[in-house]
Amino acid sequence: MMDPNNGQILAMANYPNYDLNNPADLSSFFTENEIQSLTEEEKTEFLNSLWRNEAVSDTHEPGSTMKPFTVAAALEEGSISEDDTYFCDGYEMVGGWKIDCAKRSGHGHQTLAEAVANSCNDALMQIAKKMGISNFSDYNRIFGFGQKTNIDIVGEASAETLVISKEKMTETDLAVNSFGQSINMTSIQLTSSFASLINGGYLYQPHLVKQIVTSNGNNVETIDKILVKQTISPGTSEKIKDYLLGTVDFGTGKRAQIEGYDIGGKTATAEKLPRGNGKHVISFLGFAPVQNPQVIMYVAIDEPQMDYITSTPAMLLFKEIFENTLPYLDIYPTT
Repeated sequence: MMDPNNGQILAMANYPNYDLNNPADLSSFFTENEIQSLTEEEKTEFLNSLWRNEAVSDTHEPGSTMKPFTVAAALEEGSISEDDTYFCDGYEMVGGWKIDCAKRSGHGHQTLAEAVANSCNDALMQIAKKMGISNFSDYNRIFGFGQKTNIDIVGEASAETLVISKEKMTETDLAVNSFGQSINMTSIQLTSSFASLINGGYLYQPHLVKQIVTSNGNNVETIDKILVKQTISPGTSEKIKDYLLGTVDFGTGKRAQIEGYDIGGKTATAEKLPRGNGKHVISFLGFAPVQNPQVIMYVAIDEPQMDYITSTPAMLLFKEIFENTLPYLDIYPTT
């Protein structure tokens, strides 16, 4: 959870979690007999995995949370306009591959707003093709993909190898990258970059420490926000906010609605490598209030145990947390 206007991290959590006051305690995970049977190497391996901060140290494919970036880049570059329409017949043939939309029967005719709200892969591939490999790759760098955020915590994943370079990208890579497959990033990288889409276009360095004080309360240092770059124009940011509001109002994100609040956001279901293994990451990245964003949160569930893969559990978790968070932050209903 982040303040999108300065990069300040308001909360960060992983599950399973552990007792910070007794981090080596294994009793919550194993019986006493099981603990006794573990070798020291096995204990160390388990504890290291438990202590790992997945939000900054682990990467995954973002899936459809990538789509607003593709649309924003295309709008900014002038490759598309907000009045453009697209026809989704359920797939695109690219580089000899049939690449399906999430809705195999097709969405039919889609406005740009509908393409985002309905999470239409077909439309996004058409948009990326209009941009071309060079422009798409340039905007990946502008958004900070493939680069560390330099958050003030140890263990941030090296990101250089997680984005296909302009020189190596093929038309097929371009197509699947447009909707968040075959591109990897950390949760903190995705959230920080996404914040720039909805705050007017400003990418801030994320930070956990707000202030350093002595034991008697004297201020030693106040950590100021660090503006890294401007990614898109304020005008494009306003359009993206409207599209993300539509996603929650009438699109795939309806389960994240909170009575009295304008919520914007994007759903995602990303299939993990190797393809076809039945393993996914489902997520929801949302913010409020839409017109003046004050808080943004990314919820991801790795390998959910479900018969039918949908981002609904991530939306419901987002909703439950936000319903408590918004009043706590003095953000009250507007309708």
